[in-house]
Amino acid sequence: MSSAVGDVSGNGHPDLFVTNIWFPDRVWDRIELYSMDLRAEGNNLPLNQGNGSFEEAAEAYGLEVGGWAAVLADFDNGGDLDAFHAARDYSFDFADRRFSREEADAIRDTYSVFEYPVLFERTADEEFTGVDPGAAGFESMESRGVAEFDANGKLDLLVANNDGEFKLYGNQADAGNSVIVDLERSADVLATGAKISVDADGETVHQFVDSNSD
Repeated sequence: MSSAVGDVSGNGHPDLFVTNIWFPDRVWDRIELYSMDLRAEGNNLPLNQGNGSFEEAAEAYGLEVGGWAAVLADFDNGGDLDAFHAARDYSFDFADRRFSREEADAIRDTYSVFEYPVLFERTADEEFTGVDPGAAGFESMESRGVAEFDANGKLDLLVANNDGEFKLYGNQADAGNSVIVDLERSADVLATGAKISVDADGETVHQFVDSNSD
């Protein structure tokens, strides 16, 4: 559905966060939705080994429950990358395919990925934890796309709603730990691919400019 680039493993090489549709086992046991049995298996997190190879780590890092538009960014200015993805409510599809309306709603209510955008906070070197969407301030919506932007050291989110108005979420994090870098470029050379490394408290943080931010 989407992808984002960032140094998740902290080795200075760009990793990938690739979002994809995901269904719980209770759905897989009863339906073959749109014949997606080979495609709707959740997110991928190929980690760059620095030697031309990648190692899949979405499940190990807690990012396998899938979604749509993706972002890797430091939303809490904690010095490491958090993750975000949009989400789609599939409960009506479930109800059309061997589930009652009540069962479909129960699936949606059990897994917030089917109703709310999802924010994953980096809670350990190799762990992301889903943040309660209500506590994060997100509203229930059929979200499909997302754009992040930064004018004050805090990354805000603009979330595209498939059946309603777009939602702009202002980041309430402390901007005191942020560094804003303004890359100069010539008229015919893009900044895409540029790498910025910042040393702080004995750790090095790497950020990359990709086509989403250039």
